[in-house]
Amino acid sequence: MVGLLSPSLVIRHLLLLCIIAIDSYFIFFATTGDPRDDHNIGNACTAHILLACDFLVLNNSQRDYWRIGSRKYHDLSWWKRLLWASDLSTNVRGIGWNWEAVKAHPVHPSNSTGRFRFVLWQALRFAYAYILFDVAATVFRKRTACQMGGSFFQDGIMWLPVRAWHQMFRRFLTSNTQFISRRVLGQQARSRIRPYIELYLVFFISGAVHWMGGYAMLRDPKGPNQIFLFFPLQAVVITLEDWIVAVGKRMGIKDGWMTRLIGYLWVAAWLVLLTPVWTEPFVRAGFHDHGDQQGFSVVQGLWEGKWHPDYERAH
Repeated sequence: MVGLLSPSLVIRHLLLLCIIAIDSYFIFFATTGDPRDDHNIGNACTAHILLACDFLVLNNSQRDYWRIGSRKYHDLSWWKRLLWASDLSTNVRGIGWNWEAVKAHPVHPSNSTGRFRFVLWQALRFAYAYILFDVAATVFRKRTACQMGGSFFQDGIMWLPVRAWHQMFRRFLTSNTQFISRRVLGQQARSRIRPYIELYLVFFISGAVHWMGGYAMLRDPKGPNQIFLFFPLQAVVITLEDWIVAVGKRMGIKDGWMTRLIGYLWVAAWLVLLTPVWTEPFVRAGFHDHGDQQGFSVVQGLWEGKWHPDYERAH
C-alpha cells in the first residue's frame, strides 16, 4: 500500500524488490508446520509479487486507476488517498474500479434493489455455494481415491464443474502477460499470433504461481513440476479447439444446440482427463486428508448424523 502512495518510480522499484525478497523467503524457507497452509501461502505470496509488479512498476496506478463515480488520485485529499491505496491493494477483482472485468462478474444490483432483498439473495447464493463445497469435501473425506496412497489414476476421477475462471487471478495474469507480449516481444494489435502468445503466457504464469504453492507444500520440485504441466496443457487444448472450430466453419457447420452440447462435452472430457495431472501430487501428499471443510458438515450431518466428521481412511 505504501508504494501506491509514492510518486517516485525509483522508490516503487525498490519497494517491489523488498516485496520479492520477503515473499520469496516465505515461499522457499518458512513453514507454518501445516502443508496445506504452506501451499496457500505460497500461492498468495506469488500472486502478491505479480500484483505488485502490475500496480507499482508496469502501470502508473495514480494516473490510470480510479473508483467509478469518484475523483482521480491527484484530486483526492490525503485521507481519501489512503483509502484509495487500501482499496486498490486489496480489491483484486477490481469491483467498482475502472479496470473491473464487468462482463466476467455477476451484474451489479440496481439502485432499486432494497437492502433486505440484496442481503437475502446473497445469503441464498452463499448457501448454494456452501452446500456444493460441502458435497465436494464429503467426497474427499470418504472416497478411497482421495486418500494418501490412493490415486485418481488408479481409483477413478471425480470432479465438479465450476462457473467461471479464477477472477482473483485475472488482473495480475493479464497485466503481466500483456507487458511481456506487447512491450517486451513487441506484438502489435493486428498480429495473428498475439492472442496465442498471450494465451500460452497466461497459462505459463498461472502454472508458475501454482508451482510455487506446490513447492511450498511439498518441498520437492518433482511434484510441482507435474502441477505446472497442467496449465500449459490447457493452452494446447484451447489451440486445438480453435483449429477444430475453424475447420467446422469451413465445412459449413453452424452454431446450434448440438454444437454447443458437443462443446460442453469437449470441455468436460479434457478437464476429466487432465485434472489428475494437477491433483495427483496433492493427493499423494495427503493434501485432501481432511477435506476443505473445517470440522463441520451439513451434508454428512443430514446423511449420516455426523455433523463433525473425521476423514475416513481406507484400511
